[in-house]
Amino acid sequence: MGHYSSFVVKIWVDEEHRMSRGYVQHVGTQEAVHFLRPEKMMEFIMGHLSPPPSYSASTDEDAALGVTVQDHEARDERV
Repeated sequence: MGHYSSFVVKIWVDEEHRMSRGYVQHVGTQEAVHFLRPEKMMEFIMGHLSPPPSYSASTDEDAALGVTVQDHEARDERV
């Protein structure tokens, strides 16, 4: 199981219905950039797709399965 990243994307459109500029923000880090070309938006997003430093695959999988800290403590006591 993986992780997810959330982004806020704003795109301004001119009178001819073309993108005139944009803004993208990574919700987790609050980092943001303004861009004029969609490629720059994608570069920013791709640069933020690695797991956060605090990410633990087992913790993420446990959360998806409804495993709690108490479940881990009970298992550790039995081992």
